[in-house]
Amino acid sequence: MPIEDLGVPGIGYEMTLDDLLRENRDLIAFCAGLLSGIPHTAMKVQIEERTMSIATKGLDELETYMNGLPFEAVRRISDGALQLPLPDAEIIEFVGRRNGEICQRRRLVLNAG
Repeated sequence: MPIEDLGVPGIGYEMTLDDLLRENRDLIAFCAGLLSGIPHTAMKVQIEERTMSIATKGLDELETYMNGLPFEAVRRISDGALQLPLPDAEIIEFVGRRNGEICQRRRLVLNAG
């Protein structure tokens, strides 16, 4: 789904002459400054024959959805890998949070019907 459809507010920025003449130099510096203060998080999901492995960094909660419905209660997690049995589902989604804020999301199609 395009981000425009989600109602995410933009961050105001006025282009400069350096942006126009020097490949967005000031815009890139502005964006880099915004991103430098964000804590790094990561989530990698690997599907194996009967299990799935979810490796996370910088997250403290994991939600799991199966075919669009909540699969289990919110699970408190820490950095590292979590092994779970592979569910009998067409679509599974993982939502990773840090301090209550969604930071990572993975949606996987398991059985293409």
